[in-house]
Amino acid sequence: MASIEFPGTFQPEDLADWLELTAIQAADKNASAGDLERELKRLGKADPEELMGNVFTEIDGRENAAGKEAYPFERNNTSIELKAKADTYPAYIFCLALSYCKWKTRKGAPENPWLLFEELARYTAQNYLGGEAIIFWNKLPSQNNRRKAICYQHQRPRQKVGRGRWI
Repeated sequence: MASIEFPGTFQPEDLADWLELTAIQAADKNASAGDLERELKRLGKADPEELMGNVFTEIDGRENAAGKEAYPFERNNTSIELKAKADTYPAYIFCLALSYCKWKTRKGAPENPWLLFEELARYTAQNYLGGEAIIFWNKLPSQNNRRKAICYQHQRPRQKVGRGRWI
């Protein structure tokens, strides 16, 4: 199996993406500080300890943001290990892939992952709240979809949201 390409930057967020994807792909389902250090030294990073600390701080932040149950990795002192099959965490893995690939909208592409992300967020909110949820479109793909969204908004009872704005 091919390895995950090391990022072209030394940004902790990019390196955390790489470490998580490496753990998913690894036969033993883990990735360690040693794996990261080896790659950093191979690329000429003379003193990688501080950067590696920042990467693991980023990973800790991800675990806190996602919640221990929703975060797919077990954080050990110097490594992360996939808790279960990757497809047990589809939302997290989807967002991780978007982040790692730095996906940008391409003219004529059959799907726009950012709009898929908005659908995923709506679905998650709806199921978490046990009610109905709507998408606040960031950018609609076409005028036709804009009309559908506006019509949908007008068919629903108005609700007060945020700072007293009515939808």
